[in-house]
Amino acid sequence: MEQKISSNYKYVILVSAIFIQICLGATYTWAIFVEPLKSLLHKSQAEVQFPFSVFYNFFPLTMIFSGFVLDKLGIRLTAVCGALLFGTGWMLTGFLGNDIRIITFFIGVVGGIGAGTVYLIPIKVCVQWFPQQKGLATGLAVAGFGGGSALLSHIGRYLMEVHQLSPLFIFKIFGAAFLIIGSLCALLFKSPQSINNLQIARVEVKPILMDKKFRLLYAGMFAGLFGGFAIIANLKQIYIYATPLMGATAVSLFAIFNAVGRITWGGIFDRSSGKFVVILNLLSQALLLFVEPIFVINGVSLYLFASIAGFNYGGVLVIYASEVGSIWGAEKLPKIYGWIFSANIIASISPVFAGFIFDNYKTFSPAFLIIATYILATSAYFYFSYQKVREG
Repeated sequence: MEQKISSNYKYVILVSAIFIQICLGATYTWAIFVEPLKSLLHKSQAEVQFPFSVFYNFFPLTMIFSGFVLDKLGIRLTAVCGALLFGTGWMLTGFLGNDIRIITFFIGVVGGIGAGTVYLIPIKVCVQWFPQQKGLATGLAVAGFGGGSALLSHIGRYLMEVHQLSPLFIFKIFGAAFLIIGSLCALLFKSPQSINNLQIARVEVKPILMDKKFRLLYAGMFAGLFGGFAIIANLKQIYIYATPLMGATAVSLFAIFNAVGRITWGGIFDRSSGKFVVILNLLSQALLLFVEPIFVINGVSLYLFASIAGFNYGGVLVIYASEVGSIWGAEKLPKIYGWIFSANIIASISPVFAGFIFDNYKTFSPAFLIIATYILATSAYFYFSYQKVREG
């Protein structure tokens, strides 16, 4: 009877993981706050991207050390601490965020530390509970991060447009919800009984950084993130004639297909080689960015662009985590993937770079063409190098 309960508990773990990721996915709603914050704070497109970019510095930077915190505090306490910090960052922004520097600190720094603390735990426990479906389990575990923002973006837009609420008030509401939901779900996390007593796997930092497999995966993830961030944070402004409703719909479609992409790319990973899936994902992103100048010409094409971009980007957050679990195992995943995820730190300049181009040229197309060229070069490098390194 105990074994049956233990086996069924994996679905509790899965649902809890999805709900925590829904909370963390609020970051992907940032595009709907850009115009209101520009008006409220009298800032430029590039300036209001600083909270988003700083978040994607502290989020991955914290992930590097979250594995060591996890060793000391355990799964539940670490996850609760992360959820509390993330929700607190958003809520305090609502109370104190009348300056872009304050918003940057609470959402970017405090929220980023909270997200980085908790993010890997749902992935780790889902891989542990679903060892035969690493890709699909990882995709489901992080699907909420993308899919949740579809709901949150429409809630935020509705409250700001229909009820004329300030974006700062929305931050208060979201922050309070994240505190409650995130903490309750975090309390449900635990490892399977079969591995509870295993010694935590140690990972030496220097050998990992010198490992060619690690460096190639890092390069691939950086390229995918660099392209994805440029779209996510600026999505509402890519079609310059987009209404607020069109912009929010585009953000929602990105989020929905982001979630679908995470599950789909995870399923593809389970049936293919890591090399094939990484290259396919990179080429898909590069092609979309190349055609953007001639493709996004009306609302319908904006929706299609957002959907494809979300689907492609969803793969970035699944493929590399799954490949790390496949190569190094679930127990080493938090620490090794934490280092690979640090590619977010450098990639986080992408929204500011794209915003700077937009401020000067009133279009994102030059930035997208530059990024697409870089992603294409990375896919070629990966194609000619990875299989030999993987087998070696």
